[in-house]
Amino acid sequence: MLNSKRIKVKDFDGFLLAVAIVISLFGLLTIFSAAHSGPMSNNKLWIAQAIRLGIALVAMFVALIIEYRILYGFSYIIYVIWAVLLAILLTFPEQSGVRRWFMKGAIQPSELAKIILIITLARFLSDKKHVADQFRIFAGAMVIVMVYTILIFMQPALGYALTLIPIALSMFYIGGISSTYLLLLIIPGFVASSATIIICHKGWDITATSSLIKIALVSFGYGVLSLFAYYMISKTRTRNGKKWVKFVSICIFAGFLMALAGTGILKDYQKARLLAFVNPDFDPKGAGYQIIQSKIAIGAGGIFGQGYLKGTQNRLDFLPAQHTDFVFSVVAEEWGFVGAVFLMFLFLTLITRCLKAAYKADDDFGALLATGITAMIITQVFMNIGMTVGMMPITGVPLPLMSYGGSSLVATFISVGLILNVRLKRQ
Repeated sequence: MLNSKRIKVKDFDGFLLAVAIVISLFGLLTIFSAAHSGPMSNNKLWIAQAIRLGIALVAMFVALIIEYRILYGFSYIIYVIWAVLLAILLTFPEQSGVRRWFMKGAIQPSELAKIILIITLARFLSDKKHVADQFRIFAGAMVIVMVYTILIFMQPALGYALTLIPIALSMFYIGGISSTYLLLLIIPGFVASSATIIICHKGWDITATSSLIKIALVSFGYGVLSLFAYYMISKTRTRNGKKWVKFVSICIFAGFLMALAGTGILKDYQKARLLAFVNPDFDPKGAGYQIIQSKIAIGAGGIFGQGYLKGTQNRLDFLPAQHTDFVFSVVAEEWGFVGAVFLMFLFLTLITRCLKAAYKADDDFGALLATGITAMIITQVFMNIGMTVGMMPITGVPLPLMSYGGSSLVATFISVGLILNVRLKRQ
């Protein structure tokens, strides 16, 4: 049972709030620039985003003033309700080939789903921390994560689904889950992602006879190498050597099977994005176009940029989705390396203050809640900026507080409100 705590106003992190507002205002300026001229100009976008910012600040204030431990008691109920909502969303007609929004794009449930998952996982892990090293606790936590991951993936929203994995791993670690179980996720995940890219790059049709023969040969060769490694380690006195050989071998093979299954599940445009990540020039007018134009825009910014409202890639609409997914490219083109570093410094400051709240939390639930939110922000910033510079595949994950979109903005400010809440409520 969580004890109530009195409020200490001196613990209110006004600097964290100020940084979040500065980033969002910078985002408004960038959205105005991205949409103010050119063939696809729309001067109403920044006004709509300004209204959403007002709504987001109200939502943040509500998340701040409500005792965050109330969420502890209602977490499982909210989790189930939102899971049903995500499932209902899959029955809706497609919009641009996906099912991600209610009210014609006004509400994207997957944004709030991340926060609800963090709250629920924080309660589960805080309740079970004294037995967190048991496999049943790890299995229960994985069920909580996978339900939302699968429902979001089926929309399909691969990028949003992938953001849940780092969030879960960070919370598992802080929650006391055994490192062996964490490796059970990390090793197959790394192998699966790498093997999926290789399979797509090689153009294997896993249903074709030739591909099946190749898969069989690879599996056979891997089995022989695993047996040889097991035999060699058994001849040494390495402590738990045979155990680790078996564990790692199984994890790698599981990752390979996941890659085969994932290759069959991925949509054609998702495979094309993976190929564009490896080699954007393979389809410069198609899947690779976004990455190429983004790199051109960033490179054109130089050290000090071309100036506000003067970015040519942005102004002439060569840069796609410049007010949403590629808003960082607009910043880099107009403000240059200096502006891009300044923005990343603001995000680093925001993340540092969030980590401080997690570190100073007086209860496990608050610490896990702040940890999950911090991991969510870090993951989204890394994935978005990474895809604009070609370090990550294009996933459609927005840049927090910067990208155009109401659901993302509101969800991020709710997260900031919860962080402030955890920091504010002290004994």
